[in-house]
Amino acid sequence: MSSKCPKCEKTVYFAEKVSSLGKDWHKMCLKCDRCNKLLTTGGHAEHDGRPYCHKPCYAALFGPKGVNIGGAGSYVYDAPVNNNTSTTVDSAPKGEERRVYAPKAPAKASSITTFSGEANLCPRCNKKVYFAEKVTSLGKDWHRPCLRCERCSKTLTAGSHAEHDGQPYCHKPCYAVLFGPKGVNTGGVGSYIYEKEPSACPSCNKEVYFAEKVSSLGKDWHRPCLKCAKCNKTLSSGSHAEHENKPYCHKPCYAALFGPKGFGHGGTESHTFN
Repeated sequence: MSSKCPKCEKTVYFAEKVSSLGKDWHKMCLKCDRCNKLLTTGGHAEHDGRPYCHKPCYAALFGPKGVNIGGAGSYVYDAPVNNNTSTTVDSAPKGEERRVYAPKAPAKASSITTFSGEANLCPRCNKKVYFAEKVTSLGKDWHRPCLRCERCSKTLTAGSHAEHDGQPYCHKPCYAVLFGPKGVNTGGVGSYIYEKEPSACPSCNKEVYFAEKVSSLGKDWHRPCLKCAKCNKTLSSGSHAEHENKPYCHKPCYAALFGPKGFGHGGTESHTFN
């Protein structure tokens, strides 16, 4: 069944569809909510369920304020003040314009420092972010390894993730499932229904997050934890045997332990476990 575009509220058919923020849009309707620039799936930010271009709009509207912060310090939106300012600048002589805009900080300093002259703090670890390790997203500077999905901890790249309440999320499955429309096959992620807390691995009893999960025997395991209970060989989901809710490799362990006994049965006569 066709869904409705969040922008124009008309039906979105397959040939004209793009999916973003857990919803289906017409290609021409996926625009920055502030400047109306056309956006691409996975290449924009989000605030309160609305799409924004990363720069200048999202950084200026919702990022830290101040000159040279986030690379968007010259875009400070304030409709009444901006209108007056632009009129004054337009009517001023060109010589005066030069005097107003000439005293700028050097380009290198503005790209790596804040207005106070110090490195920004990473929102994840609260440590200083220096230029060589910096990635900018959501109007803030992060250490590269610190820019991770808030739900599954998958490492993200600037401009290719969603946002909710100032926190980054991968588009699929996490953002779509947590904040998108609910229901099977909605947004292509209907099979991912998160519990409030991650389940515990039956082998190590530690929490199992989505990125490291494999499901077998009706439980969620860490991939390296799904092993044969006898020989510790790593197993793959759906290709192993089970006895008393424990996984076993088919041969030789399950056949020798629980198969028919006697020479020539199951080809496991040489594997007789005491």
